[in-house]
Amino acid sequence: MNKINRPLSNSLSTLHSLKTLHLESFSLPLSGGVFPESISALRMRDFDNLLSNSLSTLYLLKTLYLPNYNQEISIETCPPSIETLDLLSFNQVIKPNVLPPSITNLTLTEYNHPLEPQVIPPNVKKLQLTSYNCNLGKHLFPNTLQHLVISNHSNELLEDDLPSSITELHFKSNFSYTSKPIRFQTNSIPPSVKKLILPNNYSQPLQVGTIPNSVTYLTLPKLSSPLQVGVLPESLTKLTFIKGFDQPIDPATIPQSVTQILLPNNYYKHPIPNSLLNIINSYE
Repeated sequence: MNKINRPLSNSLSTLHSLKTLHLESFSLPLSGGVFPESISALRMRDFDNLLSNSLSTLYLLKTLYLPNYNQEISIETCPPSIETLDLLSFNQVIKPNVLPPSITNLTLTEYNHPLEPQVIPPNVKKLQLTSYNCNLGKHLFPNTLQHLVISNHSNELLEDDLPSSITELHFKSNFSYTSKPIRFQTNSIPPSVKKLILPNNYSQPLQVGTIPNSVTYLTLPKLSSPLQVGVLPESLTKLTFIKGFDQPIDPATIPQSVTQILLPNNYYKHPIPNSLLNIINSYE
């Protein structure tokens, strides 16, 4: 049904075995009862009309993908079964307790309004906020949050900004980082984080204590100066340098716990220390 862009027939609701529905071009208003209640995954690529309660009877719906939706969301918009909600163009204010507590995976690509407590549902495990540049605070996130992807945040990250439940933290780069990249206060990265990816064009020297001792997997940016002894934690096992990294590596800065280092091929121009040859691999 990729090319349909006409009013949907009620006969669609009689397809009781239908579980996945993709409507790539559909952009007309929806009425309730159009979709069969058997649907568990719904993708409407071009849809940008008010949903109101048109999905409220889809009690088996678990995945909702609306890449172009940018209309107000009310407490009736999403059925209480939703687990994955992807809103790639949405930038309307979300009020507390509007999104259902069933959501565990939430993507808000364009959202950039100050968060309040209970805006992020209480059971979210993975959250992507890739345009957010407003307030942070661990009271704004549920203690179930394990994986956070954030970019566009150009303020200093403070010690109590993120909850200690996070185990995977990914800072993405976009154009905002060019003029004012994020800055890290000591102890601002939660001590629960095991996988840490820093933004590609982060250029501030990394200080001892910035990367917590819990991190085992680390991706470092280009860096404007060589690593200093003590910056990398003794917990680290895998270290990746992104393309463009070209600072000399001092073996004294690499913890004994590291078993693998990935270096970008054709970028790194310095001699590789003999003591690191057996753990360094290159990638394209």
